[in-house]
Amino acid sequence: SSTLRLPDRPLPISLSAGSNGSTSDDVVPTEAYGARFGLVMNEHVEFGTSFAAGYTDANAQDERLFGFDFTGKAEDLELKAEFINHQRNRVGGKESVFGYYLQGKYNFNERWFGVVRQDGFNADGTVVYPFNSTMTSTLLSMSAGAGYRVDPKAQFRLEYQLAEGPNNDTVFLQTVVGF
Repeated sequence: SSTLRLPDRPLPISLSAGSNGSTSDDVVPTEAYGARFGLVMNEHVEFGTSFAAGYTDANAQDERLFGFDFTGKAEDLELKAEFINHQRNRVGGKESVFGYYLQGKYNFNERWFGVVRQDGFNADGTVVYPFNSTMTSTLLSMSAGAGYRVDPKAQFRLEYQLAEGPNNDTVFLQTVVGF
């Protein structure tokens, strides 16, 4: 017989499920669920994988999202990267989108932090590479902002995002809560 041994380190796991109750013709899944599994290598390195699935009644499409992520920490600096594959199965056929984000966060003190981020994806299903916008199907955005931690598991963020295309720049005010 064989025994599976888990390492002596935290294995962060998160699960989510929900329904948005939307009756509009948008692409937000009507029903969705997902999970993320992480492996903390040490206090500086974490690897993770995530999965989400949903169904949109309005345009009869199944949604699947697969992701692989990395987090590295050193002193007050935190770097994150995630590569994502988003698949849609519609009545008219299948669609696959590849994307990524790269993010740097600097903690000024226990409450305040700054963040910069680059996002990119290819709508035609080809793989997208960071810092390469030569492919016409690649859409890129850059954002910068600041955040305030209410406590270690709750924070507010204000970010300004510069995105390719006319009138695509956006200001985000986010509330982030962890459990």
